[in-house]
Amino acid sequence: MKQILVVILLIFSVIQSKAQVETNYYAKNEANRNIFMYSRKNTIVHAMPLFDLEKMQKEDAEMEGEEVPYRFGKGFDVSFSFDDGQWEDVESGRLWTISFKSEGAISLNFIIDDFYLPEGAKLYIENQDETVLYGPVTSGVLPQKHDSFLTDIIPGEQSTIYLFEPLEKKGESKLTIKRVIHGYRGIVFDESYGTIGSSSPCNHDVACLPAYDKESNAVALVLLSNGDELCSGSLLMNTSLTFDPYFLTAFHCIDINPKDVNPKFHKIYQMYNLYAA
Repeated sequence: MKQILVVILLIFSVIQSKAQVETNYYAKNEANRNIFMYSRKNTIVHAMPLFDLEKMQKEDAEMEGEEVPYRFGKGFDVSFSFDDGQWEDVESGRLWTISFKSEGAISLNFIIDDFYLPEGAKLYIENQDETVLYGPVTSGVLPQKHDSFLTDIIPGEQSTIYLFEPLEKKGESKLTIKRVIHGYRGIVFDESYGTIGSSSPCNHDVACLPAYDKESNAVALVLLSNGDELCSGSLLMNTSLTFDPYFLTAFHCIDINPKDVNPKFHKIYQMYNLYAA
């Protein structure tokens, strides 16, 4: 089983992380792993619209070699709440589910707005073949204010979001799914990105520099606030050794066009540790 650790980063201020959310990868033959014991046939599935993939691929080809983030997905602005899913009573509480499908997608990821979980509530995301489970997201992970939250990138064209709410906290959870991103280019699921030789000529392949094996563990992908682009960078330690997670990345990774995305998303970033296992 592989794990990718996810850390929420707030930029333009001292960067601090409250907690981590795991993404677990399982073998297809790993039996009886669904922690919810819930029949998906009752889950409401929302289909994303078709889009002009060739047009986006042409735009990507035209920008190749430029200092711009790596766009991997097509984002759909949506507004889904608890009314758009399905509640079911379960032991010691209730379970809300909602599924999303985008035909032909390599992956799906989500931006959740006005997100609040009371103590004991847990949110998970699982792909259709039950080989990837993201979560739990808990109240300890979320910002104190009801702000936007970016999920991990889940492989496959269909994913299900589960939210468990304890009986004593019934009705306290809040969320609005504001964006669904259809991944049309590979990230870590195939060999089209992040492979040897894919970096710019100014970069050095750390695999060829064994003296920097320890430092290479700080290298990370950054999921940008619009949810459909990636950059890279590295964690930095300060001289006081306080372990504040300062993160060094390129200016073009932060220089986001405010017309492209809700301004409240601009401070929300996520880091994916490429070497966690």
